[in-house]
Amino acid sequence: MKPHERDLLLAFDAAKRADPHLYGRPWFTAYPMPINRVCYLLEKWCGKDWYDYGVNILCGWLTPEGKAMAARLRFPAPSPRATETEEGDGK
Repeated sequence: MKPHERDLLLAFDAAKRADPHLYGRPWFTAYPMPINRVCYLLEKWCGKDWYDYGVNILCGWLTPEGKAMAARLRFPAPSPRATETEEGDGK
């Protein structure tokens, strides 16, 4: 996942958590990314079952899978290498 895609997912997830009744269209058009790129990413997320919509792609919502992905990005699991280093330092 590219950084701008991650940023969009995290920002949209945060906005929806702050206001569950958020209407996506004005939010997406105000987001600092070209609207065509936003629509492309939303279509991509639909293919991954992270996002769903009814009639207009800009008026959709994150699915449970999309919310889970956003949570994994917000709170990444510690890497096994970091854990090994921490355990190995206890001389």
